[in-house]
Amino acid sequence: MKNAQRILFRCDGGQTQGLGHLSRCISLARSLSMETPHTQVTFWGHYDTLATQLLTQYGLATLALPVPPMDASGIARTREVCTSFDVLMLDSYDTQQSYIDGLKHSTCRLALIDDDQRRDLSGADMVICFRVGSENLDYGARHQLLGPTYLPVKPELYALRNHNLALEENRPIEQILVFLSGGSIGTKHLQSVLQALDFPGMQVSYLAPSELPFMASSRAKYIPFTPAIESVYAQSDFVISGGGLTKYECAYAGITNACLSLTDLQDQDTREMAAQGFTLDLGPADSAELSRLRRQIHEFISDPRALSAQRRAFASKLDAEGPRRVAQALSIL
Repeated sequence: MKNAQRILFRCDGGQTQGLGHLSRCISLARSLSMETPHTQVTFWGHYDTLATQLLTQYGLATLALPVPPMDASGIARTREVCTSFDVLMLDSYDTQQSYIDGLKHSTCRLALIDDDQRRDLSGADMVICFRVGSENLDYGARHQLLGPTYLPVKPELYALRNHNLALEENRPIEQILVFLSGGSIGTKHLQSVLQALDFPGMQVSYLAPSELPFMASSRAKYIPFTPAIESVYAQSDFVISGGGLTKYECAYAGITNACLSLTDLQDQDTREMAAQGFTLDLGPADSAELSRLRRQIHEFISDPRALSAQRRAFASKLDAEGPRRVAQALSIL
């Protein structure tokens, strides 16, 4: 096994893009460091203050060089930078086909985390797609890590998973967390979701870029973003997400959850996850109606059989070794 890989993660993170791409790359980078301690990991991208804090929190180096666009105009500069690395890991919806094609077959091996199958990734050295239902895809890449058995999550969620799966399956819901997005896209839907959660005796918290000003949220507790998201999850019995990475983290960690999808891609993914019993599908956020949301959520969290069925799916259809599998495969690429 190679022990001195130099891996460059090219991803962005901030209010505009959200934190999903950065978060999963950080999780993968940390798993790599645990699996092969001599691996050298560097991040290169556009990062706002919170994203920079996340990288600093885990001691992850960043490349202090201008970041070129991920289109044809950025190929030459990227290839030049990659001469100092063994593997380039791309994770972004902004990556253009011309950029990918220009980076194939270079001295730096090309790996990508993909969600949407919009681009031709044949000829890449590795493609990772952890979405439910991706197991039967064929990207034509040299190595393909497909399906939720390759889910890259924070190492801290391993202990939380073991704790939650050891609890009673039909335990009641008492604390609800709402985390729609790490970016601004979810903010406009927060008020409706919090209003839908006006259940007697229920403790509700929400995670958002900033505290909401409207009075409708006054009964909900604001939680600022924290690198230690596992500490927030640990205090939650039920999580409502915006359909991105959070629903996968909850399924891995054994936390019952529901998704109000913010994009068409998330809606498609959420339907796939709901079919496997990993989440409750609340539908697209843009068509959400307050009374329907309240009814769907209340019926689910009040039904011990529904809660037990979702918790059994977490235990039987997911295992804890996804981060290690990805780290091991990438370390010998």
